[in-house]
Amino acid sequence: MNLELIMSRLGKLGFNNTSFSIWEERQDEKDFMTVYGVVIKHLRSRGFKVVQDPETKRRSPTLAKTHHYAQKGDLEASLNLRGCSISIEFYQNVANVNNSNGGRYCFDKFERMPYLIQKQFILETGKLVDVVGATYGYGFGEGLAHGDSGVSRVLAGLRGINPSLQPLERFNSMWGADRFKRDDSGWPAVSEFDNNNWNKDADGVPLRNGMIRYNRDSKGYLRRGVIYTNMNSMWQLIYGKNSTWVSCGQLFSLPAGGDFRKVVPLKTKVQRLNAVLAELLAAQNFERAIKVRDVLKGLDV
Repeated sequence: MNLELIMSRLGKLGFNNTSFSIWEERQDEKDFMTVYGVVIKHLRSRGFKVVQDPETKRRSPTLAKTHHYAQKGDLEASLNLRGCSISIEFYQNVANVNNSNGGRYCFDKFERMPYLIQKQFILETGKLVDVVGATYGYGFGEGLAHGDSGVSRVLAGLRGINPSLQPLERFNSMWGADRFKRDDSGWPAVSEFDNNNWNKDADGVPLRNGMIRYNRDSKGYLRRGVIYTNMNSMWQLIYGKNSTWVSCGQLFSLPAGGDFRKVVPLKTKVQRLNAVLAELLAAQNFERAIKVRDVLKGLDV
């Protein structure tokens, strides 16, 4: 394929927390493999070790060529090509991991990353944006800034896919303004995002657009905001000038007199204490280890 044809490709780049995507309309998947190959080659040139995803290779060998795992230091990534979409999702397993299956399956991946890994993620994703943008001329969805560098675009995406957009504008920039049956407010009708009555908060209350709900971030701090659907049991939480995406089960109401203090989730407490206990045992500091063990017993886990 010559340079002129490469530069003529039509597609969009998008962000969602630590997920970076390339999307093309009406392109042949076999032809799109060229772009996927460029992504893998670039990551390797940046020092990533990229291999076929071991789990996919074991369970579905025929899909292994379109599913890869990448790692550079503590920064990991899952890559896949599906139809006309390439997805690269970055994550880490060093700290603040609250899912037993690992950091790849946590929500708020960027917020959970330690500071230096956040910086590494921004740098590497910015470099990737520069390469695919310069090579193929891909544009950005209307919700993303058009800065001079990939890093500036990544930063714009991390701030909520352009915080200047209103919630409905942000939704339409991601899903399209002509999809789904809509109600008078312009949002998808309840039948579109909750046709099975599964969209309930942690208290079992069905969620609807415009409700006030609370949520705790990865460090246990309380956030209060207005919620709007983002489909698939995910919700936009708009709090102050910020926004984030959370699952329905992470939202709740807070009655009068509720606990507004920082609350560290029990699972996080247990993980931290187990790590401390392991260090104390390795150092043969048995006196302190007994105290930590007793604290763990008191947590009723």
